[in-house]
Amino acid sequence: MSTTSRPGKAWTRRAASIGLVLTAGIFFSGEVSGAPRHRSGEGAFETADTSWEGTSELVALAIERLGRDRIRLTATLDYQELTAEDGILVLHPEGELSFEEVSRFLRAGGRLALLDDFGRGDALLQRFGIRRVPPPARPLYALRGRPELAIAMPAVEMVAGVERGRHPIAAEVEQVITNHPRGLEHPDLTPVLEIPAADGFPVPFAVTGIIANRGRMLVAGDPSIFINLMLRYPGNRRFAEGVIDYLVADDDAAPRGGRLFLLTNDFRQTGRFGGGSHWQDDLRERLHELEDEVEHWREHGVPEGIAWVLAWLVAIACGGWLLSHAVRGYRARVPRFARKAPIAALGGVAGRAAVLAAPSTAAVLPLLELKLALQEALGRRLRAPGPVALERLPQQCRAERVLSPEDCDLLQRLATRLAQVEQSVVRNSPIKIRERELVQLHSEVVGLLERAGLPPLRRPAPTPGTQE
Repeated sequence: MSTTSRPGKAWTRRAASIGLVLTAGIFFSGEVSGAPRHRSGEGAFETADTSWEGTSELVALAIERLGRDRIRLTATLDYQELTAEDGILVLHPEGELSFEEVSRFLRAGGRLALLDDFGRGDALLQRFGIRRVPPPARPLYALRGRPELAIAMPAVEMVAGVERGRHPIAAEVEQVITNHPRGLEHPDLTPVLEIPAADGFPVPFAVTGIIANRGRMLVAGDPSIFINLMLRYPGNRRFAEGVIDYLVADDDAAPRGGRLFLLTNDFRQTGRFGGGSHWQDDLRERLHELEDEVEHWREHGVPEGIAWVLAWLVAIACGGWLLSHAVRGYRARVPRFARKAPIAALGGVAGRAAVLAAPSTAAVLPLLELKLALQEALGRRLRAPGPVALERLPQQCRAERVLSPEDCDLLQRLATRLAQVEQSVVRNSPIKIRERELVQLHSEVVGLLERAGLPPLRRPAPTPGTQE
């Protein structure tokens, strides 16, 4: 964040705010100057501690904003008690947070804020691709000029004199006083606060974003910004309010109404988020991790080691294919233009007969040939000017007395059955015709045409595709 390009009004307001902070620092100089890098063994961050290094003011602030019923102060984080609507605020964890359970919680839509500088939160951050980095050696702003008391500011950009990019968590924040902070790096998370450098680029101090596709996570590099002493600074207090609201804020679609779990220092972890059997959860978690890893590769490229393994596998596969073709015996192939054309491809009567006699031909096709032959023969017998629909033939044959009443009834039954066969072919689900039925229908059609005074049809040979 560059301050040299800011307009005069914004610069004046920022300078006035810095002046107020430096003035307030004079009154707290005795306490802040002696503030070490906090350790829980010294009583830092305890929620019941009302001294300068406790977090009782943070608890009071959370109760003020959410109500006592929605605040959970516990020494044991039971993941089975959590719901997707809850939020977790962790300060300076002395034990490693369970990556599996936290991932399940975030994947379900939960929210987590982790404020840590020298605790055991680094293991979880590394699993999510977040790195701790040193703060600027020469911060642009610091309380009483001391680099270890660097001042963090909202990460914003000034475009044509208009501020853009401020995260809602820091909507009311002008600056946050830190104490031995750590910087943070992640390619996809959004900076919320950053520490400007006097001789370089600003270093992100607090970052947030979507983790595990649904959950939200906020990470800050200094838990001491929320101790009782630091909450006397307006910027620190407003940032604490923003974090509390962020962890339980409503979604766009529906209200959350969840609880806020506040944990500090050394706390136990138990249970499994969402319950369920261990092997099912483990399998589901491994699949989710694989999905996340593939998505990471898609966005950032395949890691170098895996790329080399894939390259070797492709090389081995190509070499094996070349070797197998190199040692294969030579077999002369006749060119396509010199091959004898199959009968089915010749067309005409011979090609049509070859198609009907092919093993792969369905038995319904010969019946369709019988249908066409019956239509054409009776149409000529009736001296019709054009093709006659099969369903109309019985009526016309009865009117012209071409067939006896019994044969007209037989023709009606044949027309109904052949129409069913044709419709099954049109629907692309041909019905199965047994050879016995095919022979019977052929015999009935032949007899019918003979009694109508038409030339007889030859009885077809059994079709390979029929069933007995």
